[in-house]
Amino acid sequence: MEEQSNKQRLLFEIENFRQSLNDLGRSQPLDSNDIIVYSQKLDSLLNQYTSLSVQNNPATHSKYSQI
Repeated sequence: MEEQSNKQRLLFEIENFRQSLNDLGRSQPLDSNDIIVYSQKLDSLLNQYTSLSVQNNPATHSKYSQI
């Protein structure tokens, strides 16, 4: 059950950072420091979510371990 709440928390954070990154992209150059920081944080959150998902699904684990 804790895993599900972690995934839900991550999805919430991912959506917030995605929206913030879109908003920043409308007002700042895409190579600005703020855009880069938000993009890296979003990448990290997406990697965490993928890692949680793969750990608990053996079929996808072997698929992603080959990448």
